[in-house]
Parts: sequence; C-alpha cells; structure tokens
Amino acid sequence: VKALRYVQGLETIPIPTYFIVSKDSEFALPEEGGEICPNLHFLGKGGMRTIVGLNVAFVSGCHDPYVQNAGVSTITAYTQRSIKDICAASGSAEYGSKVDLLLTSEWPSHVLSTLKQHVEFKGGSKDIAQLTQYLQPRYHFAGKEGLFFQRAPYRNTQASHVTRFFGMAEVGDSSEKHKKWLYAMSVVPMKEIGLQALASVPDDTTDNPFLKENIQKKEEEQQALKRAREEAEGADAAKRQKPARDHSCWFCIDKVKEDARHLIVSHGEYTYLSMAKGPLVQNHLIILPMEHYTGSNFIHDAIQEEIGKYMDSLSAFFESRRQWVVMYERNIHSGGTPAHMNLQVIPLNKEISEERVKAAFLTRAMANSLSFDDYQEGDKLSNEYFLFALPNEKFVYRHKPPKGRKGGRGGKGDRFDPKFGRDALATVLGAPQAADWRQCVQSPEEEKRDAERFKERFKAFDWTKQPKAD
Repeated sequence: VKALRYVQGLETIPIPTYFIVSKDSEFALPEEGGEICPNLHFLGKGGMRTIVGLNVAFVSGCHDPYVQNAGVSTITAYTQRSIKDICAASGSAEYGSKVDLLLTSEWPSHVLSTLKQHVEFKGGSKDIAQLTQYLQPRYHFAGKEGLFFQRAPYRNTQASHVTRFFGMAEVGDSSEKHKKWLYAMSVVPMKEIGLQALASVPDDTTDNPFLKENIQKKEEEQQALKRAREEAEGADAAKRQKPARDHSCWFCIDKVKEDARHLIVSHGEYTYLSMAKGPLVQNHLIILPMEHYTGSNFIHDAIQEEIGKYMDSLSAFFESRRQWVVMYERNIHSGGTPAHMNLQVIPLNKEISEERVKAAFLTRAMANSLSFDDYQEGDKLSNEYFLFALPNEKFVYRHKPPKGRKGGRGGKGDRFDPKFGRDALATVLGAPQAADWRQCVQSPEEEKRDAERFKERFKAFDWTKQPKAD
C-alpha cells in the first residue's frame, strides 16, 4: 500500500531504489523490470544487472511446483530454467563471473548448517541454494522469512572471497532487533578490489554450509537433539497412547457399516483410504487410521508413515491429472467422545491458485477471531487443533477449550465451527451450499461407480499395490 502511494505520485522517493517481489503486487509490474515511478525501479523476474558499478543477480518470486512443471517463470514464481539462465548470464563477458550482490525472496536451504546457533526458519529453497553455490556472491540478501539475521561469513568452494548472508525482515517501523529491515553498508565493486583484499577471511568465518558432508552432519546433530528431547519428555508419551474405544464410531475399520464399505478404495496395515460421503468435489478422499485415534498428535510412527505414503501417492496422482491437493484435519472436540482422526484430501484444478485458497482459510479465520500459525513437520501440536496443508505451506490453529470443560461446549468465543475447512473451500469453489455435506450426498450406485473408477485410475500410484522391497 505504501509503494502504491509512490506510484500514484502522492509521495516521492529521494534516492534511486531497486526491488524484487515475492508475491503479487498491488500494481502491475513488467516482467523484464523497469522504472515504476521516479527513483523506484523493479529489477524484474530474474537476471543480472550492473547498478552503480555493482554486479547484481536477482530472483523474484518463490518456488512453485506447478509453475515449475509448466516451465514458464513469472514475477512471483521462478523455474529451474530461469535459475540456469541467471547462472549463464553471470559468466558472460559483461559480468565475468563476479557477483557483488544476490537478491532473492527465499532463503537458501541449509544456509545455517555450519552454525552452532539455532534459528527458526521454514527450510529455504534448494534451487536458491544451488544458485548461491554457483554464483558465490559477496553478499546475499533474502527477505521471505520475515526476520533479520546476519549470518557469519562462509567460505566458498571455487572462489577465494567469503559470502555474507543477510535475512531481512518486512519493511515497517519496528525497533526490535529481529525485525530489522534496513541495513546500510559501503560496497566497492569486486572488479575494483585487489586479490589480496578480496581474499581476506574474517576470524568468525565458517565452512561452506552447502557441502553435502556439512548438511549431513547438521542433520545428524538435529536428530540427536530430537532423540534426547524425546527421552527427556518420557519418549513422547502421547505417541504411545493406546487408541481409545468408541463402539459407535463409524470410521473404526471394524465398525464401518456394510452399506458404506464400498467407499473404501485402499488400505495398508494401519490405515485406509476412503471416498468421502457427500463429496465436496469429485475424488474427495479421507485418510484414516483403522483404530480410534483422535488426532495425528496421538498416532504412533507406523501410522504416521502410512499416512505420509498416502499423501505422497495422492499428490503424485492428482499432479498427473493437472490438479493439486489441499488437506486438513480437525481435532477439536465439540462434546461427547472425541472424533476419529480423519485427514480430508480435496483435489483442486490448477486454475485455483494456492494463494487464493490460503486467503480463503485465513480470511474466514479472521472473521471468527481465530489465530493461525505457520506449521513445520515436527512442531508440537496442542491437544486440540485445526491443521490445513497446502503444497508449500502448512498452518495450524491451536484451540484452547474453556477451563472446566468436560465434554461440554464452551461459550461463544470458545466454539469452533466443525464446518470451518469445508466452508472455506466451498467459498473458493463458488458453491456455498456444498459446505453442508448432506447437500452433496450421492446415491449408493453413484458412490460405487465413483469408487471403482477412482480405484482403477489410482492403481498405478497406490503405494499398497507396489512391490515390497526385499
């Protein structure tokens, strides 16, 4: 909104300013870059530029698997092809493989692997890591994590100079150190620096974080810390919880009614896959444990492994049909016996963007005064929660039931709409009436037809049908 004021001429920018983007802008931007208004320059979707004598490499946007498959980059999503083009451009006679600054939205994956300190971030991009390794810039700035972090310099494998990485927070007026968004420095172009000065290595320099052996060492250290933490917490008692017994639950495998068994389209040893009753879209599916667990925070590792296999198989299947999937799990008790864990899997056509679905969930959350946090695999879940997963992001709402509640419902501010996830997706689909599953119930004949059709098409992707390794 602030930038729009400059574009509209309501405010002026006193010095030349250059920028990239990570998501759609509130005003049109040319893919090849250009001056948006006096002193405000958009660099473009990706490439190399010389700015006041400095060689600057840049990549707008983030990794998007669907754009990657299409093979055409945009200002909000790059491709491996566009990354290779930047690498090629850096080696041209104009730039001579000398990169002073690299600007990206995403952090490179494993950039922290040779540091002892722990910093929370979402994992970064492998493509950006490969680009960084190839370009070996003197300075690298990235902003998508939304926090300021000045990494100790690290050695490069094919160059004598070190690289300094900076994570930058979002532009704002916060004075908190981790929210710093402005960094001033004086940089002499690499081509004007003597070899001896360029090869100077500060005392706090670390080894290259992108080397395979350093990545592996860091992962082993993290696994050791995780095991020690679990042992200190009693080896994660929640994971060992025995399944509850609910003789009325129709999702427990031995309680599935005879007239609903045709909905089951695949099963493993601990889990099964079922067509949804009253599907929101065609091939709306549910992944469930066979026994009565209330949520993924209570299941044991073997169940989690099978669920992961179903998630991977279904993602590959729908990708082959030019679709992507949104998944959600509701583990919030509205009274009575806690419900059987179920992971809803809803395929969407690629014309519906991930950002649009994310906006629908978060907008509905704000309307209901619910606060969602970013979620990473391994994050601790509360006893009650709502979790929804997009291909590149996951979010969780940790529900706090009212004090003293024992199976009853809380007051107005404590209630959670059990149709929350379905409501949000029905809105995206332009079919608000479909929020009620009873409005979408099919006849038994239609259910059987759709189940058989899905089983036949999914067969080549179904992990339970694949030969087992010896």
